[in-house]
Amino acid sequence: MHQVEFFVEVSIVQIAESNLPVAQKRNLVFSLLEMQSFCDCGFTNLRVLDCLVECEYTAMVTPTDMPDYEENKEFYATLADVEEFEQGDVYLCEPGDDVPEELVGKVCVDSGSFAWEMLGEAGMLHGAMAEPIEPLGALETLLTVIPMLPVELEPELEESLGEGRVLLAIFTGALDEANDEQFKQITGMTRQEFDALAEEELEKEMTE
Repeated sequence: MHQVEFFVEVSIVQIAESNLPVAQKRNLVFSLLEMQSFCDCGFTNLRVLDCLVECEYTAMVTPTDMPDYEENKEFYATLADVEEFEQGDVYLCEPGDDVPEELVGKVCVDSGSFAWEMLGEAGMLHGAMAEPIEPLGALETLLTVIPMLPVELEPELEESLGEGRVLLAIFTGALDEANDEQFKQITGMTRQEFDALAEEELEKEMTE
């Protein structure tokens, strides 16, 4: 679902550029990426890796410095060959990723993951990066992020952004939890208007 991926990526960029406390940024990023896993999406972390690093969400570690390197040398040696990742996996920063050159070749460790806990136990995390993640509910996450989104976009991008947040709200159950005001903030319309539009789209699909 490229619309959901686009929404999550844009949201993370806005979070990174905001004046929110680092702890809140990390919680929002974690919650967005977890929400994205409810949908049929690709692994988008590398597309916003610079923002994840800026939010102190992702630690960049030289492979040989990983606490389990000696036991898993082959794993780290072949990490660049892995093509598919899930949230919580470690992954490699490669040439072409939008990060400073000195980070290329480093292992990316996201907050809240098993590897992140391993780094913490080894005393390798400091400051905000060492603090535990406090996941937010889907509805709270969306209502926090939506006001931060850019308002001046090309029509196609604006449409994709709107579709992405609605799809995410549906798949995570946030839309079912929302009251009437929150529903309109997420979808841009009332429940009645939304239901009428959904029925219209369904009729179109059935006649095609």
